[in-house]
Amino acid sequence: MGTAHRPQLTALKAKELDVGLVFGRPPAAEFGSCEMFEVPLVAIVRDSHPWAGRDAVPMGEVARQPCVMLRREHSPAMHDAITGAAARSGTPLNVVEEMDDPTATAITIQGGDLVAFASRIRMPHSMATGLAAVPLVDPTPMLGVCVAWRSGDSRAPIRAFLDCVAHAGPFD
Repeated sequence: MGTAHRPQLTALKAKELDVGLVFGRPPAAEFGSCEMFEVPLVAIVRDSHPWAGRDAVPMGEVARQPCVMLRREHSPAMHDAITGAAARSGTPLNVVEEMDDPTATAITIQGGDLVAFASRIRMPHSMATGLAAVPLVDPTPMLGVCVAWRSGDSRAPIRAFLDCVAHAGPFD
């Protein structure tokens, strides 16, 4: 578990948090987790890119565009969702750059006809000026949002919170 991609897991491990919300299930056995819901991933392009303003872009078209991705170590769940959707569509990704920083990624794609990826729930709230989010389809890459906690931590407030999450049903 690299600290760059999971600050909440780092805080959980350090006992600074009791529960956290993370993208994807934590890989380490030291954490328990439960998926709460899934969010679609979108393509992020500069606002003058030919895809800007389109209703959706099929994953098959992604093969014809140079892509910038976050390193797998930074966000394994997002990386796997994108590469998995590309594989299911028979689309080889043309990854020209892998980065560790979402802000640097945004700056990089503003400079050319590059494609990056982000979760729909983060857009447009954290969208930098000059960028556009475009839904991906056929298939849509989906990213699980999970509640995570330290395995074996059975204190009453944590159990109560997890019971509330379990009984809340699907989150849409």
